[in-house]
Amino acid sequence: MEQISALWTDPAVTEHIGGPRDRNLVTDFFRQYAADPDGCSEVEGERWWSAIERTSGELVGLCSLIEKEVEGRPEIDFGYFLLPSYWGRGYATEAAGLVIEHAFSDLRLESLVAVIHPDNTRSASVARKLGMRLEREVLRSDGVVRHLYRLYA
Repeated sequence: MEQISALWTDPAVTEHIGGPRDRNLVTDFFRQYAADPDGCSEVEGERWWSAIERTSGELVGLCSLIEKEVEGRPEIDFGYFLLPSYWGRGYATEAAGLVIEHAFSDLRLESLVAVIHPDNTRSASVARKLGMRLEREVLRSDGVVRHLYRLYA
């Protein structure tokens, strides 16, 4: 749980997604999620997976599928969040690819989106490597502009 808290309280990791989160809230949420992932997924509309480094067994980061409304349309937003020490080493692409495979093969989703801050070039690069294409700019309910990338099954 310590590494997950470190991930969500890291200013570099959260720079383009609203800034560091409260450590206690993060710990509480992920403890509840770990205890009942199916129940939490049903209530919250979120599904989370840990990305683990094979050799060391250390947490690299998290990937997610989250039900979101984007400009009035329901979407499944695909996310990947890595600890900075693992950036630029291919982990995001590898872990995210496995979640995409699960989303299309097992969950039978038709498409996924990634809603990415325009300045988040690392995340956009991963999205493109995964085959996602920039579809359009979207306006969040709080007035913030994001780039919407989409991948079809």
